[in-house]
Amino acid sequence: MNSNKEKYIFILNNLLESYSEIFTINDNSTFFWIGSLEQFHFILEKVEKTISREKILLVVNKEFIDNSLNEIIKIFSSLFKFPLPYILYITNQNLDKKEEEIIIKGGNFLFFLPKDNILSQSNISSFKKNFEIYIDFVFQHLLTIERLNFYIVDSFQTIIDSALIEKQKKEIEKLNKEILEMSKIDYLTNILNRRAFFDALKTEINRTIRDFERLKHDKALKDDPNITIEDFEKILGEHYGRFSCILIDIDFFKKINDKHGHLIGDQVLKKLGEIFKNKKIFREQDIVARYGGEEFIVILPETNSTHAKIPAERLREYIKKVDFYDDKNNVFHITLSMGISEFNINDISEEDLIKRADEALYFAKEKGRDRVIVYEETFQ
Repeated sequence: MNSNKEKYIFILNNLLESYSEIFTINDNSTFFWIGSLEQFHFILEKVEKTISREKILLVVNKEFIDNSLNEIIKIFSSLFKFPLPYILYITNQNLDKKEEEIIIKGGNFLFFLPKDNILSQSNISSFKKNFEIYIDFVFQHLLTIERLNFYIVDSFQTIIDSALIEKQKKEIEKLNKEILEMSKIDYLTNILNRRAFFDALKTEINRTIRDFERLKHDKALKDDPNITIEDFEKILGEHYGRFSCILIDIDFFKKINDKHGHLIGDQVLKKLGEIFKNKKIFREQDIVARYGGEEFIVILPETNSTHAKIPAERLREYIKKVDFYDDKNNVFHITLSMGISEFNINDISEEDLIKRADEALYFAKEKGRDRVIVYEETFQ
């Protein structure tokens, strides 16, 4: 087998037979094989035994590997210096959060398939393209890890060369930064993921509290016992020491998936990510993330809830004019419902802010969708 390939992809088709048409990679730099576990040991024996772990990706049905992991470990342990390669788990089942965390923390990857086990001819090519894009993302990530490992090992071998050590230190820091940034991005929409959002939210809460306390302890004010919290809020003005949150939901997204398929649904989410990133709607300092499923969330620093409604309405009107396409190139349109809430200095946790925005969003849906509801205007 040619050992000069840049990457090796082995797909175990056990429990994946219905999806075999999408698992093809047309890339001269990639060795690609698909077959059953029974054939796997034979083909793996032909791979160069000095190959690095980061060049091999094993694609396997999650439910199948749950029962076959020990056998796969035995195969790799007998042939390579590592007991397992990096694994791309394929599933069409809903996983709980703990299961997903175990896979990701193990340095592996996860790809979801349609639940009905059947791909129509009309969307095979779209789903195949989606799979190829994700494979590229995986190997970019593995390349970063390989480079990091190389520089770590190399730094020990050249310990006496202080100039080189300093250079490698900077490279390692750069690679660590790349890995950290990749871990913050939702691979489909290319905006912040849920975990990165909560990190940003904590930072914004801390900044807002500092601003509030700085004003509260201003020398001209701190000796006045007659100043109340309400007085401070007036002094704060419209924006200083404030920020707001917008929770965004795609109206009837399930109907889009049911009618056009999950691939088209993914394209809708991806398009929304592009709209959020181009800053036509939100400011450079606004923080946009995928909150989960078809929900997005935005932090608007130094913005009260009344003013947060302005970009929210701008987005609501803008999205109705955007053309989306099904697998037959027919145009369809979507609408958004949004709930807005403003951070309260008395909030006990960050979930308090999100809960209010969620209540406002729920009210927007109850009122007929395609609308923006501000919690402070509606419920207070």
